[in-house]
Amino acid sequence: MRTDCIKQSRIWLKKIQFIYSPDCSNEARSSIYKEIETMKSDYILSLRAGFELIRKENLDVVRNFGYQLIEDAIKYFWNDIPLSEKVSIKEGVFRHISQEMKSLQDEKIYLKTSVSKLVVEIMKREFPQHWPTLGTELEQLAATNALCAQVVLLILKQVSEDVIVLRLLDGVRRKEIQQALVENLHWLMALFQRPIQLMLQTKAENDEELNQLLSTCLQTLNVYLEWIHLKLIEETGILRFCSLLLHSAPAYRAASLGCLMTVVERKGTHEEKKTIIKCVTEMDVFEPLVACCLSCSPAPDESTFHLLLSATSILVSVGELIGDLSNEDYAPPAVFPQLVTLLAELVGHPSHSVSFPLLTMWLDLLDKTALAKSPVVNGLLPQLLQTLQNKLLKVGLPSRHDSVSCRFSQFEFDDDEAFLTFFATFRNDAGLLVKKIANLIPGEALRQAIFWAEQVLAAPIQTIAEGEPPASLCTQYSPSYLQWDSMATFLECAVQYPRKNKNTKVAEAFTPQGLRLLGQLVSFTTGDALLLSTTMSAISPLTYLLSATESVLFNSLVDKLLSAIDIPHMKPNDPRRYSCRLLQSHACSSFLNLCTAHPLLLLPRLDDLVSYIMTLLNQAGESLQTSILIEAAVILTNELTDTQSQRDHLTQLLGPLANWWRSPEFSQAITRPELFAEYMGIMDWNTALAKAGNRKQCHLCLRSMDSIARRLKAAKTSGDPYDIIAGELLRPLLDNIFRYIRVSNALYSIRGQMTVEVAATLELSENEKLQILGLNAPPSNRVKSDAVRMQHFVHDTFGFALQFLNSFVVKYGAMFFSGPSLAEPLLKTLYYELESLPLARIRLLIRGITRNIVTRCPVERYNDHLIPLLPRLLEHCFRVRHGIAWETAF
Repeated sequence: MRTDCIKQSRIWLKKIQFIYSPDCSNEARSSIYKEIETMKSDYILSLRAGFELIRKENLDVVRNFGYQLIEDAIKYFWNDIPLSEKVSIKEGVFRHISQEMKSLQDEKIYLKTSVSKLVVEIMKREFPQHWPTLGTELEQLAATNALCAQVVLLILKQVSEDVIVLRLLDGVRRKEIQQALVENLHWLMALFQRPIQLMLQTKAENDEELNQLLSTCLQTLNVYLEWIHLKLIEETGILRFCSLLLHSAPAYRAASLGCLMTVVERKGTHEEKKTIIKCVTEMDVFEPLVACCLSCSPAPDESTFHLLLSATSILVSVGELIGDLSNEDYAPPAVFPQLVTLLAELVGHPSHSVSFPLLTMWLDLLDKTALAKSPVVNGLLPQLLQTLQNKLLKVGLPSRHDSVSCRFSQFEFDDDEAFLTFFATFRNDAGLLVKKIANLIPGEALRQAIFWAEQVLAAPIQTIAEGEPPASLCTQYSPSYLQWDSMATFLECAVQYPRKNKNTKVAEAFTPQGLRLLGQLVSFTTGDALLLSTTMSAISPLTYLLSATESVLFNSLVDKLLSAIDIPHMKPNDPRRYSCRLLQSHACSSFLNLCTAHPLLLLPRLDDLVSYIMTLLNQAGESLQTSILIEAAVILTNELTDTQSQRDHLTQLLGPLANWWRSPEFSQAITRPELFAEYMGIMDWNTALAKAGNRKQCHLCLRSMDSIARRLKAAKTSGDPYDIIAGELLRPLLDNIFRYIRVSNALYSIRGQMTVEVAATLELSENEKLQILGLNAPPSNRVKSDAVRMQHFVHDTFGFALQFLNSFVVKYGAMFFSGPSLAEPLLKTLYYELESLPLARIRLLIRGITRNIVTRCPVERYNDHLIPLLPRLLEHCFRVRHGIAWETAF
């Protein structure tokens, strides 16, 4: 029998060598593979052939095939193999490892992994109940030579991953093997320590055998550190050995940091967290870790940079663990001052990827009252504020070379867009941290903010960035713009405390300083629109300080804002277009905030403001500019005591818009989706430019009507003055609002008639998708394409129409529900063509308006409005939409 198996094995040896040769055809290779699969059903032949194929004189691919044959026989036929044969297999595998393999350097790693799998598969079936001596045998095997030691480490790594980490066995067998491994952990830890000690003693970093053995040792140790008891880690001091390797070659540093990271990221009880902190903050562990972090800080190459990231992550995790325990009666470790000092310094590292987790850690740390008020942490806050000023600068784009951060960004980000997306989140967290510190040391935060603002105001304007051609105006990369932009953000965050706590001593002391700074900002003049836009951002947080006594400053500020709003329209190819639109947007926002905060101070200018708005409406001014000014005017009219005067002003503002909105031409266009698409230039982009006026007027009407509905005071009772005003001015607009929502939804029913490019305008924009995912959209000054413009028009106007309807229902519900039944009109307009709508739009309809229709409807009108409406709406939501989703899923 054995002779036949040997002969058959030699035949298979030739066949396997043949299929790996370039002369083998696909047909012959396929035929041999089929024969091999048939041969595997005879486990005796597979085992015999496998042991013949794994001889070291064979080719490596042949040997690997032999290992696979043996592994498959063990996996699928172990229960059928006689006991004597099982013993023979075990002995044969161990004999092969100890006597029949090449040296550690000559043997390929994948062959070592394959032979280790043989032992692991036997262990899964025999250990510990039928193989109690395995631990002793592995220990003896590991002492044979370096190759055997590496294979034993691979065996231990594989069995831990399969059984404990990945849980590939059932519960009973997994617990039995895990318990047996736990009983052998002491000699296992000694096995892990042996190569590390040898490397530390000999410092033989050029010894290839020792390098391979140590690398495998650290990888295996990393797997065991995920689950072994923390007390054993503390007793054996294995982390001290790992930390000592942080002074050696980069490969060992990475593996050692991986072991430390595995420990600090373990979940556990408070007692276990205390043990982790104790293990990592021992001087023998902590000092090498800090030294490694500082030595890697320059990061001359990418591998060193990733070492820095790993070391920083470990320190951040330790800080978070200390923060988690701070609410208990827990004394921080002795190295806590050194730790937080280093963490504060690392916030200022040029790499944003290094600083980002530190921002989150400091936010959590300062939430803990005991730590935030400790002398160590409190003493670091002024330095941290100073560091955050530099981190707010928008520098570090990977395509540029004007900052040290650029080099680090090239390691982490593929392009500028990826960096800008990340930086939006980074700056948000940095701003939150400034606010948090400003609440703890408000006086220092305000002092630094004022000092920085005065420095920026006094500094000469630098328009040219490093490596840029000469320019007369600032760009987004100009040093002056970057300073102004970050200063405005820092100032806004620092001023939050006195704005919310006006009666405190800090707020009272800041008022004269803030007014002086506000006067300097208002007096600042430049012809650079980009710098003026950041000036508006810096002015906005200080306007709360204004009062009737500062009338001169107030009037100067209003004049400055209105002059910035009244910027002439720029052509799309004008290089100043982006900065001018940004200035106009900031000025409009600041003016609106000023009207909200100080309506009585602005009330004398109401007539002038209305006249200016009428001029803009007659000249077809910018939609954003006009609608925001209309919103500001409505806020001011709410302060009028004369109801007739308010009605006259609102009628004057809304008149031109209402006339266009109810015009026969527009009313006809919103009767059918084809007419609407033609009227707005949606279907044929060759006519899009000619129809731009219609889209602009539609956008202006809806945005302005939404602003009026939102800002007009709500009616307290039916028949009060605001109820009458809304009935006269807003109620007549509802019919076309319903028709507009209907025709917007109906566009989806004619999507089949559209080209691919036109149909894409009905999908969610990229910014909306990012918003749904909870991500920040990267800022961009690129000129929008026709597709993007059309996409924004379709979705923005639909949103404004819904918001107008929602505001009307919420504020004037009694009037809305006082008429005849709304069920049929709503089903024919608001809920028209639901079958063709995407889920995102249906969700918007339900959350945006349906919820308020249901909750605001008076009980006595349920039978008229809700009872006829909800069954049909619910039938669609649950039967049609969920039925489609159910069928698609299965």
